[in-house]
Amino acid sequence: GLSTSNLYLFQKSIHRFHAIAANGPNYWRMLGSDRVKSEKPTVPSFYRSIRAITNDKFELPLFGIIIIGLILILWTAWFIWAKVDVNETSTSVQLTRDGSITATFDPEVFKKIRMGQIVTVYATDNQQTWEGEIVEVSNRSSNRLEPNTVRIYPETTLQSVELDRVTVKTGTVSPLQYTLRLTN
Repeated sequence: GLSTSNLYLFQKSIHRFHAIAANGPNYWRMLGSDRVKSEKPTVPSFYRSIRAITNDKFELPLFGIIIIGLILILWTAWFIWAKVDVNETSTSVQLTRDGSITATFDPEVFKKIRMGQIVTVYATDNQQTWEGEIVEVSNRSSNRLEPNTVRIYPETTLQSVELDRVTVKTGTVSPLQYTLRLTN
C-alpha cells in the first residue's frame, strides 16, 4: 500500500492537477508565486442533470459521422468495382540484330501472354519507353525461340539501346481481387 506521506503527496498532486485544469495555463506559470500557493485549488464542477444532458447538441458530431460513413462507402465501392490493369514484367530482355526484341517471362506469367498484345519496352536509364506488339510466342512445335520467350517488333527501330525490361498488360482486376491474389 501507500504510506501516509506518499498518500499525502498523491492527494496534493491530484489537487494541483485539478487547479491547473480549472484555472488554465496562467495558473501553471504562476505556480511559483506565494499568492497562488496560498489559495486552495478549486475543482471544476460537473453538471450531471438531465437538463444539461438534453441541452447538449449532437448535430456537429452526427454530421461528421455521416461524412465519414459516406467516404467509407465510396471507398468500399471503388475497392470492389474499380478496374486496375495487371502488368507483368519480363525476367530478361534482349535487342536482336534484326531490330526485334526477345523477352523472357516466368512460366506462370507466360501462360497469360498471347500474340497481338501491346507491350511497353523500357530502356536501362528508365527515361525512354517504346510501344510494341507481340508477334511471336514460343511453343513446343516451333523451336525458334527459347521457352517462355516472346518476340516483339517495336514501332520504331531501336539501335544500340540498352534495354531493361518489357511489361505486358495481362488483364484487369478490381483492387479487392488484386489484394486477394497477393495474400494467397
